[in-house]
Amino acid sequence: MILVFKTSIEDESEVDKIAPSLDHLLGNNGSWNVDLEDCDNILRVVTDHHDVNEIALVLLSKGYFCEELED
Repeated sequence: MILVFKTSIEDESEVDKIAPSLDHLLGNNGSWNVDLEDCDNILRVVTDHHDVNEIALVLLSKGYFCEELED
């Protein structure tokens, strides 16, 4: 499953700030990346084991806006 989120992450230093938490949450069961070139600073998560709320809470706990984009 691919989850897509609009975020308020603006640069690589902010990506580095969330990386340990997302890596810990997903472990070896998923991957993620942030497209800083997109106007919505898109976070894409590939996983079979986590729901939208868990991922959004990770970003929110680090102080970033995060909203799932619907198909």
